[in-house]
Order: sequence, then C-alpha cells, then structure tokens
Amino acid sequence: MPANTMKKVRQLYERIAQELESAATHSQVAAHHVEASDIARACAHGMAVTGHVRKAERMLGEIAEIHSGKARV
Repeated sequence: MPANTMKKVRQLYERIAQELESAATHSQVAAHHVEASDIARACAHGMAVTGHVRKAERMLGEIAEIHSGKARV
C-alpha cells in the first residue's frame, strides 16, 4: 500500500477513535441523566452518541473501500 494511502488510513482510524471516545462520554452522561430522571437531557446525549457512531461508521466504510481496491481474489 502506498505511503500516502497508509497515512490516510491511519488518520481515519485516529478520527474514528476520537468519535467513539466522544460517543462513550455522551453515553456516560446520558446514563447519569437517566439516573437523575432527566430524560430530555438523556435523550439529547443519546442522539449525540448516535451521531458520533454514524460518523465513525462512515469513516470505517471509507477504509473498507480503500482496502477493497487492494484485495486480491
């Protein structure tokens, strides 16, 4: 794999990690809001979790597309 492609994939994985760390943080905050019976805030953080996970999924899809062009059959 060319060096520039490797760099792009590495950067994508780093961004994925950041998105999933943000999702985990929002999940923890949502749990605390549920415990405090503040459902509206819990739901808001739940939506943030979904957004971060979707961003991560899109980036994983990009990595998959890069690798599909390199796969041998």
